[in-house]
Amino acid sequence: SNQVTCVFEDSRGRLWAGLADGGLVRFDAAREAFALFGTEQGLPSNAVMSLVEDQRGQLWVATNGGLGVLDERTNRFRTFYESDGV
Repeated sequence: SNQVTCVFEDSRGRLWAGLADGGLVRFDAAREAFALFGTEQGLPSNAVMSLVEDQRGQLWVATNGGLGVLDERTNRFRTFYESDGV
């Protein structure tokens, strides 16, 4: 499903939309570009529930399969699971 579950604007002005089963979409208005992130990019699950940005500007994504943090240098997620204490 491409139902939007959450929307977030980060400190750089990019708009993020979490999808019920379609991963995560980023719209960068400055570049007029969309990007799609999913399990292929390390997201723990394509079912996104919540988004938040920490004090360092890192995007954290809660999914039904675990927690992911985006590495902006590689555009890949580092994942944390229940076994990691999350």
